[in-house]
Amino acid sequence: MSSYTVVPGPSSQPDGVSPPAKPNDRIPAALRSDDVETTLERALEGDLRRTPLTRMRVELDGESVHERVLNDVLFCHECPAATTRFLLRHGEEEASHACSGLWIGPAAGSTAAQRSAGGKVLPIGSRKLQWIVREPFAPELPD
Repeated sequence: MSSYTVVPGPSSQPDGVSPPAKPNDRIPAALRSDDVETTLERALEGDLRRTPLTRMRVELDGESVHERVLNDVLFCHECPAATTRFLLRHGEEEASHACSGLWIGPAAGSTAAQRSAGGKVLPIGSRKLQWIVREPFAPELPD
C-alpha cells in the first residue's frame, strides 16, 4: 500500500494540493485559512487532485549533493560579497558570467527567488528547469 505524509502549509495557490509522484514522500498541502479541516480530511482520504512535481538532483564534481530539490538551488561564492564567475555551456553555445550567483530550479521554485530575479513563473506541472543569473555584474555602465 502506498503511503503519503501530508505536510500542511499556507496556500499561495488556492486551488489545491500538488503531491509528488512517488509514495512515501511528503505532500505539500495548500491550505486556505477558511478550509483547513475540510482540506485535511480530503487529503487523508486521498480525494485531492494530484500533480506530479519535477524535482532536480544536484551534483558537484560528479558527487550527488542533493537528490530531490523541490524549489531551487543558488550557486554562489562562499563569501556573499564576492563575485561569482562561471561559464554556462549548452550544446554549441556558451556564456561567461560574473554576478552574485545563479538560481536553478524546477517549476515549484519559480514563484519566489527566481521570479524576483526576473525569471518566469512556470506551470506547476512543468518538467522544465530554469536558470536565472542573480544580480549580473555590468563592467561598464552606459552614460
